[in-house]
Amino acid sequence: MHQLKMDVYGKSVSVPTLVVPEQKDQLILGTNVIKFLLTQMNQDSGYWNVMNRPETTGEPEIEQFLNMLSGINRWKGDKIPDIVGTAKLTQAVTLLPKQEHLVWGKLPLNTPVSVGSTIVIEPPKAQTHKKNIVVGRVIASMSGDGWVPVRIINPLDKPITLKRNSKIADVFPVVAVKVLGAQSDHNANEMVSVQSQSTVGGVVSDKESCHVFKLHESLRELNLGDLDVDSCEVFFYWKSQLVQLIKRQEDVFSKHKLDCGKAKGFVHHIHLSDDQPFRLPYRRVPPAQSKAEECALRDGGTGDYT
Repeated sequence: MHQLKMDVYGKSVSVPTLVVPEQKDQLILGTNVIKFLLTQMNQDSGYWNVMNRPETTGEPEIEQFLNMLSGINRWKGDKIPDIVGTAKLTQAVTLLPKQEHLVWGKLPLNTPVSVGSTIVIEPPKAQTHKKNIVVGRVIASMSGDGWVPVRIINPLDKPITLKRNSKIADVFPVVAVKVLGAQSDHNANEMVSVQSQSTVGGVVSDKESCHVFKLHESLRELNLGDLDVDSCEVFFYWKSQLVQLIKRQEDVFSKHKLDCGKAKGFVHHIHLSDDQPFRLPYRRVPPAQSKAEECALRDGGTGDYT
């Protein structure tokens, strides 16, 4: 394993790489490098200038690479429109109370179409639809027939009917999709409060440490002191519930290497006799002696096998 220093699209990275002697395969960058490049490119204005352009190069490899960086299928055509259009209902729709519905809307006939490109469906800006409904934001692929899926929620206790030709969503082209990762900006000396537990910079309170000691003491009484329950990233209540479960099912756990457990309430019946005992194969007389035996039996004499 070696740390290879690389310059990928102007970004310097150090990547742990397994190097096999005499290997001649091409080097393939993993997701760890690609995610780092995406994070760095999102801060570059040149990256967004390229993404704001439609797919017009005509080279599949370049377009596939740009689609991978943007996380979408980019818009095809001469120009990316500011808005694709407003979806309307082609017939009346009744929304059941307190339920989520998938409703299909229809774009106008003069709408710019880019089949397979990624679009985002948002609540309409025009206040022509019912104010009591909730329209969710959806990312979907554009179809050639102009139909788009719309998520609508009716939060009321009564059904709502949407009339025909009601504007239910606005459709926009998508430049790029960015996955927001969890960033930890927590200060080590900052007070953190999670439900009923309070810690300062990772220091556990005396009351909680006392309960933790009781948990370890209970495990030691069961000869399970080496069982690690502190690594469970759950509240103390669930740790105590785990220890209680271990107490109730203590026979399941081995106390030492030779402990195979005990089966209580079971009786093993071992049969000491066999109805069909083992039989030896029949004794056969060699062909060279069979004639002599026949004569001996016929004469009533005694032979070697009588």
